[in-house]
Amino acid sequence: MSGPQFTRGPWGVRPDIGAPAGCLKIAHPDWPRGRTDALIAAVYGYKHEQEANARLIAAAPDLYAALADLEQSVRDLSEQSDEGVLDYIRLLRRGHGMFPRMEAARSALARARGEVAQ
Repeated sequence: MSGPQFTRGPWGVRPDIGAPAGCLKIAHPDWPRGRTDALIAAVYGYKHEQEANARLIAAAPDLYAALADLEQSVRDLSEQSDEGVLDYIRLLRRGHGMFPRMEAARSALARARGEVAQ
């Protein structure tokens, strides 16, 4: 499987880089202010939807990483014996196992929903 071909994350909503006025801009936060090649997307629309769409686009690298990690976890689990699966379920019930991966997924979803700072 090849790796992602998109601009590495994190991405953020940036009002300070080149794009038409009246839109929200999505860019990689490491790039210097004012560089137009930092622009990943320009988001238009009604204010409420525009902000929600911008958050979702900005969270895309985190969502991709969390989903890829969870996919690998399910693949690893499917290769376990029945006893291995039961052991894994016991670990999950004690807060181990997939917990860090689920926390990364929850965090990415919260960012997409605007529940945490960009």
